[in-house]
Order: sequence, then C-alpha cells, then structure tokens
Amino acid sequence: KCSLYEPSARVPLIAAGPDFDAGVRVSTPVDLLDAQATLYSATGATRPDGRTGTPLPDVPTDDPTRTVFAEYHGHGMRASAFMVRRGRWKLIHYAEAPNQLFDLDADPHELDNLYEAQPSVAAEMEAELRAICSPEAENARADDFIVKQLAAVARGDIS
Repeated sequence: KCSLYEPSARVPLIAAGPDFDAGVRVSTPVDLLDAQATLYSATGATRPDGRTGTPLPDVPTDDPTRTVFAEYHGHGMRASAFMVRRGRWKLIHYAEAPNQLFDLDADPHELDNLYEAQPSVAAEMEAELRAICSPEAENARADDFIVKQLAAVARGDIS
C-alpha cells in the first residue's frame, strides 16, 4: 500500500469469539500490536517482556485519548514516514518532507493539511510520536539497512 493515508493505513477489523460481545462497534483505533496481544491472551501464552499492545476485548469502545502508531520505510518513499493517530487527529511525520496533520472528523479524505494552522495540536502529536520512537534514529537505521541490502545485491549474496 506504500502510504500512511487512511485508505492504506486504516484496515477494518472484525473480531469474534468467547471474549467478545456480539454486535459491538469499536471506534477506538487499534493496531497489529493489539492483534498480537489478543492472540497471546486468547491462547493463554505468556507474552515476551517488552511486547506492547492491548488485547482487543480490553480496548474501550470509544477512547479519544488512545494513540496508535505506524511507520513506513519501503519503496516509493525517499525516506521514512511515521504516523500517530489519537482521537480525531492524525500526524504523518516525514523524515525528508513537510509533515502533515489531519482532523479526520472534519476531513476524512485527508485533503486539508492543518500542520501550520494547528501548531499546538501538531506539537502534542509530535510529542506522542517521540514518546514511541526517535524518527531520526529510525530513519538512519532504515537507511543503513537499505545500504547493506544494496551492497549484498551488488556482491551477488542475494537476488
């Protein structure tokens, strides 16, 4: 999908089972770490230390304070991109391009970048991102990985 815009980053999720109430619609954003936590919880397996995520049955149905995170380092981008979403707000932080801030309630198609118009919200969302990772360090790590991959291809180690 190669993008952090909603058509790529937002994936519908349907969950059913003994720990789920029938017919409940949850508007709180979740991520794959929550899906992983759900599998550990459902199977009774012990989660390794340091794993994050909340089992889906434990996610509140409407929590505007919950933050989810995604990152993209793949093809089609000149550098890394990071996304944090909390409630109605979504920040896309680019390592080498202008950042974007969207009010998904007012602008579900992400057409109006409010990064400059909403500096306090942009700063809050940036703080949420930096509580999760250092975009600069992750971008440098991704760049280093790409250089190593290209060198391995050039040597014929991988194709």
